[in-house]
Amino acid sequence: MLLYTFLQDGGVQKDQAFQMNGTQGQLWKQANITLPNYSSLSVVFEGIVGNGYRGDIALDDITLRAGPCFGDSGKGNFKIET
Repeated sequence: MLLYTFLQDGGVQKDQAFQMNGTQGQLWKQANITLPNYSSLSVVFEGIVGNGYRGDIALDDITLRAGPCFGDSGKGNFKIET
């Protein structure tokens, strides 16, 4: 399993905001990312699944809020909470 989160500004890819790979277990994980202030921001999720049911990817409860993010997990500095 591999999950990337990319940022785009006006359709142009700017940054990879987040990456997670490998088996994460059965519990939900939480990740927090502070997004830059682009004029036309798009957040793109790209997932590559593995074989069988253990290779699935699920995203749930995605929230965007104004202001800095508490416990930022982006750019390889992962603070994943179970």
